[in-house]
Amino acid sequence: MRMTHALRDRLLASARRTGAAGDAAGAAIFEDAYRRVSGCESRKQWCGYAACPRCSAHRSHRVIGPIDAAIRARGVSPADLEWTTFSVPSRVLNEGVATLKDALRELRGTASFAGVVGGAIGIHPLPDEGDNCWHVHAHVLLEKADGAAFNSTTIEREWGRLLRARGKSGRFWRERKALHLSKGARFRALAEYVGGKTRKYLLALDDRRLAEWLWFIGGQRLVSRVGSWRGQVVARPGAREK
Repeated sequence: MRMTHALRDRLLASARRTGAAGDAAGAAIFEDAYRRVSGCESRKQWCGYAACPRCSAHRSHRVIGPIDAAIRARGVSPADLEWTTFSVPSRVLNEGVATLKDALRELRGTASFAGVVGGAIGIHPLPDEGDNCWHVHAHVLLEKADGAAFNSTTIEREWGRLLRARGKSGRFWRERKALHLSKGARFRALAEYVGGKTRKYLLALDDRRLAEWLWFIGGQRLVSRVGSWRGQVVARPGAREK
């Protein structure tokens, strides 16, 4: 609850500052977020507001549950999975997210993804205080087909080409992670990597960027399943419950 209280106090202070500066639109964003976060503290049910810290764990479980179920039902082993990150820096948050989604959609149709049969994507906008821009990350968990190779060099080259075609730069890297087989450890890893939670860095943002984040987060679908992990889950032949 400490994060909820801290964010609530920050939202109220930002609403007062932006209102006093004559920024009615910014003040309205902060006031709306303040009412939602404050109202959630007094309820027993979840509010569903994307920026509410109290509900972040509930949201994470709601979106990670189907992903975890797909992994269990298909009998996916750690050797079948690749944990990868794609990133795009952008001065404007919405523009960076749109570029990342569009480039990822095209990348999934290239030969470099021929051995990928399914996966999950979580999009996380991270601030960079050094250059005052956003680094939009896509944390992508991929399931490889049996015996398929995963050529990270080819994917990195393709990612760079797709971003250059859009007038952007960015990075790709493989994460050094292992998927533990115990349900609790697996679920926590998925929730942290793909699901994401309301972060403490929000409290350090200036009013302009915090308002931009609040405006953005309200109408976005940030976690999705692709390929065989969507819709009805079909087990691999001989799959066992993990």
